[in-house]
Amino acid sequence: MSARILVLGAAGRLGHKAAETFRDAGWIVTSLMRPGGAARAPAHTTVLEIDALDHAAVGKAARGVDVVLHALNPPYTDWARLALPLAYSAVAAAETAGATLLFPGNLYNYGSPLPPVIDENTPMRPSSRKGQLRVAIEDRLMEAAERGVRTIILRAGEWAYLPDFASALLRLASVREALPPFASFGFSGHAVTGRELTAAITRAMQASLENKRMTWWLIHALRPIVPLCRELSEIAYFWNEPHSVDGSKLKATIGDIPGTPLDVAVARALEDLRAIA
Repeated sequence: MSARILVLGAAGRLGHKAAETFRDAGWIVTSLMRPGGAARAPAHTTVLEIDALDHAAVGKAARGVDVVLHALNPPYTDWARLALPLAYSAVAAAETAGATLLFPGNLYNYGSPLPPVIDENTPMRPSSRKGQLRVAIEDRLMEAAERGVRTIILRAGEWAYLPDFASALLRLASVREALPPFASFGFSGHAVTGRELTAAITRAMQASLENKRMTWWLIHALRPIVPLCRELSEIAYFWNEPHSVDGSKLKATIGDIPGTPLDVAVARALEDLRAIA
């Protein structure tokens, strides 16, 4: 019998790609979308239009699934209000179904200055509100694991290539029963600085884009009056501070980590966005 997964936030970039990846691997996929979002659902998946904050409805949708993927990602300016409630919804769904919970972690948990290399044992010292929320969410996930909800976190840098990341999620889900109740892994991906990413985009577009410094001074100055600038200002250090993610634990668990070279990944991503032909 095919395994079943419920993808929360299947209209988002990660959720959509993950739903396609699990579907193509033979899983039965249910795509949870916000009301009115069915047109953006991954093809050949079961589509449910449900408000993700309706914990009871999401829990009902999860019945019978083996894995729940928490790919819900509110807009930057709504993170403080929605991040924890959405995480509670994902936890409740997995707990109701007796399913494994997959959670895509990031590096907000680690404040400035960023450690040069980040692994599963690196202390989390957030320096932003988003980082504090991320740590709080992962604390709730650990508590859920202590109650019996098998939980897997796959943590990537800011520039992970989604098809590779989704493939790693699939492979972890496939060995979930061999993992401890709470398991965290680093996905090496492309933990590059903003300048390195800009250079890769320039090469992909085969254009001599003028590589100016990000106008962080203006973003910082507008923090008090522009909510998005306030949120961006808090994570400005990711643009400039070199860092990497150690994927050795992941490799020991799933074998070779999916890893599309940066230039190829950037070119394909730009093609998907129709930025280049």
